[in-house]
Amino acid sequence: MRPTIPNSVLLGLMWTGTQDEDLSPEALRHECNMDDETHGPTWKDYDPRIGGTQYVQDTTNQLDITTHFVRLPYGNVGDWAVRVKGVPRRDAPANLESTMVVYASLEHNAKHGESELYCSTSDGKAVNCHGHSPGLDEFQLTVQDTTINLGSNADRSSLLHSVFATEDQAWNAKSIFLDAVQGKKDSSNDALRGKENVHFIVRSYKGAFEFDIEYTNSTSSRSHSSNLITSTIKTSHKHHQKRMADVFKFSQTYEGRQYQDFAQSMVSNLLAGIGFFHGDNIVDMSQAPEYDEQGLKFWQTAADARERAIPHGQAPASLLSMTSSRTSSPHGMLGDEGFHLLVLMDWDMDLALDIVRGWLNLMDEDGWIASDQILGAEARSTGPSDTVQYPHLASPPTIFMVVEAIVDVISAGGGASLGAYSASLENPMEANHIISELYYLLKRHYAWFRRTQHGGKGQYAREDAVGYRWRGRTPGQCAASGMDDHPRPEPPHPGELHVDAISWVASMAKSLKRIAQYLGDDIEVATFAKHETTLMEDLNTLHWSRINKAYCDATVADDQHKLICHKGYVSLIPFALGLLGTNHPHLPYILTMLQDERTLSSPHGIRSLSASSPLACSTKHCHYRGPVSLNTNYLLLLRLLELSLSPGPHAQKAAEIYVPLRHNLIKTVFTSWRETGTAWKHYDAESGEGLGSPGWTGWTALVVKIMCMPDLKREQNPPDWRVDEDVEER
Repeated sequence: MRPTIPNSVLLGLMWTGTQDEDLSPEALRHECNMDDETHGPTWKDYDPRIGGTQYVQDTTNQLDITTHFVRLPYGNVGDWAVRVKGVPRRDAPANLESTMVVYASLEHNAKHGESELYCSTSDGKAVNCHGHSPGLDEFQLTVQDTTINLGSNADRSSLLHSVFATEDQAWNAKSIFLDAVQGKKDSSNDALRGKENVHFIVRSYKGAFEFDIEYTNSTSSRSHSSNLITSTIKTSHKHHQKRMADVFKFSQTYEGRQYQDFAQSMVSNLLAGIGFFHGDNIVDMSQAPEYDEQGLKFWQTAADARERAIPHGQAPASLLSMTSSRTSSPHGMLGDEGFHLLVLMDWDMDLALDIVRGWLNLMDEDGWIASDQILGAEARSTGPSDTVQYPHLASPPTIFMVVEAIVDVISAGGGASLGAYSASLENPMEANHIISELYYLLKRHYAWFRRTQHGGKGQYAREDAVGYRWRGRTPGQCAASGMDDHPRPEPPHPGELHVDAISWVASMAKSLKRIAQYLGDDIEVATFAKHETTLMEDLNTLHWSRINKAYCDATVADDQHKLICHKGYVSLIPFALGLLGTNHPHLPYILTMLQDERTLSSPHGIRSLSASSPLACSTKHCHYRGPVSLNTNYLLLLRLLELSLSPGPHAQKAAEIYVPLRHNLIKTVFTSWRETGTAWKHYDAESGEGLGSPGWTGWTALVVKIMCMPDLKREQNPPDWRVDEDVEER
């Protein structure tokens, strides 16, 4: 854990059941992994402003660990404590030996004494660390056993290892510790004496144990007793339960205790994934002409250009961001962040605003934001194999729908979204200032997206219609779209156009129009309304297949525009993003797709690809060729609910799809959570088994918002409204 201050203090916990001389990287637990031998970490409850309780089940070391993190009352606003409790598992010997390692390090090697950290022990048991750092001033860190009866642990003492590490390695506590205890790092080096900036507090135990880690600011008026920490833990748990009840009003079907525990776990683990990142992002600024991907086999020439390029680290930046998964993707991802924020803004609007502003402030002068914010050496150590970012690659601009949702909250007349009070939005002038600031940046990103993902105009017998395509396409992959392996036209072609790319552009125009309405800018309302209308005309002209009754990607064959149809999430994006009105002529066909078990309907949600497609599969390596994802299903449910509640020709059919789909999604995620203890990135459309990355409480936490949707029942027959003629296929 670290404060939201760059180059500051970093704290953490490691443990093992192995003695020092036998230590190996595998034996020492530190990283946040969810494998067959370690179940967790899982948060029972968590609020960044209050604290929470986390569980880890380590079957290899035969130890169950519970950590309680709490903000402490009566002292400085920054005071906190962590209680660590270890209990041998049922199959462990009663005198199980365990070694716990608490570490504290300074990420910045101070000059002129501006930062300092030193630790000592006077009685061989409690360890006190004192330090000061810019932004934190003076602070004290204490590690000591609690007052409970520790039995054979009563006389245990602490060992203290203090070593020096360079700034670029101070985060790498596990490697530094292994080197120190195995004699590879000489802490007695006279040149480094007094400069130690990484301190390891080692406690060995037999059987059960419990100890506290307490952080206090120098301005604290009192020390905090073990009893106070105990009472604060209890208060924190009660607070979280009350907040859940106040914020998320579940429909009657899902008011049971088991669903409340499930929802609390989903929200807590989503909130626990918020991280503060600081460092340089590695970017290829070569602007190679091959990156515009205009020639045949452009993916090969683009790959050659990447080989020639020399990426460089950019100026260090900071970002407070949510993460899709603490275990598999512990960094900020632009295309996912909007889905995370839809849940967070219900819980803590001010924190959501901080994160939105942080992301948009990373935008460069052209309007580009790196899709993956892999900031610094620590983030790169756990990031994807290729951490280089490219200024010609885009991501689904999901943050637009978040800012639009925030505007809707303000317009509704409250400084709160559900139960989340917002000090920032309560004041109309402050709210207007914030939205104006975000609007300016969103417009810049919109212009960048249209310019860089443009599909050409007047080419391949397309007359004046304008399409869009994701850059970065390779055979079998379209990673920038967020639906990497969803089938596309093959082989890739420079004249290719993507349904979801133009749909996201239209969605951005729609959001900007709504924000301009809130700000009272009638000229820009008219501008973006015209953009939206033109984009929708081009979407229908370029992508609607009269033969397949679906929106389809386009390619070029014999210099002619040709549609390639793979019914799935790509086909549904125009509907999912709310671009089709309640009487749109294509709605009957889209609703039929959603209801048809031979195509997209399944017992566990809407499939990412039609079951009848020869490219469909359901293994853990198939992401968007069959499995169910909560983010797209959530958007589909929103549209179905809107249709169900709107007078029109499709209300009854929309309700008939909405009711079982909502129930199946909740049941699928809940059942899997009960069996595995975690959320997953995708779910098998036939079995409901979790697929992909475990611990994916990013967009999967949207299930909590789905539980708050109404238990809709619609039996009456709607009026017989006329449906317009189909749009001709080109």
